Amino acid sequence: VLREEIGRAPDGTPRKTVVRVDRTELSKNIVRGLLAYRQLLDDRPEWRERVVHVAFAYPSRQDLAVYRDYTAEVQRVAEEINERYGTPGWRPVVLHVRDDFARSLAAYRLADVALVNPIRDG
Repeated sequence: VLREEIGRAPDGTPRKTVVRVDRTELSKNIVRGLLAYRQLLDDRPEWRERVVHVAFAYPSRQDLAVYRDYTAEVQRVAEEINERYGTPGWRPVVLHVRDDFARSLAAYRLADVALVNPIRDG
């Protein structure tokens, strides 16, 4: 099912995937990673329709407004990228905002690039 969401490039080859799995915490820098992907699509238009950013953003600490707001910002930026660059056959960002460990593992198996860009961690 995940491979179907990613799809194929216009020439029929499998699309490349950039995968990230993180909690929606400010220190994980998810928005910055999405903006970097958007910059790639701006700077390298030849990658449009050939790469998909698959992001698993597990909601964290949703009892706090700042974390709810950050989760909403992650969703907003992903939607903006999809609206700006997407085509009928290509969704540039496949965002899952739910905890799904099995799908996360499957995504890593499909990954050409694993994106990890926290501000600080652990």
